[in-house]
Amino acid sequence: MQFEHDDKGRLVARHEMVMKLIDNNARQLRCDNQRHGIEIERQLAARAAAVSDPQRALVEAVERCDQRLAAIDEEERRLTAERDWLTEALAAFDAAAAKPDPKEGFDG
Repeated sequence: MQFEHDDKGRLVARHEMVMKLIDNNARQLRCDNQRHGIEIERQLAARAAAVSDPQRALVEAVERCDQRLAAIDEEERRLTAERDWLTEALAAFDAAAAKPDPKEGFDG
């Protein structure tokens, strides 16, 4: 009975790690989508600012895009570190689970 409870607990713990990885991947995809949108916005503002008499608002729009891109870069670095940690933790968890349990071989 105790072994079934331990197995269920391990399955739940593994499931939680997998769900965190899925969430991390979803957040990374959102960052990618935001990055692409801001890059398009920045290109449009930069093109408009490149005319002979750029308006200050367009130059400021490019600067704001650069700031937003820097924030997304930081978030992507954080998400990558989190994903790497989760991947390593899951691999270690699976490796530990693959080792034979000495209690299971006990006949007494």
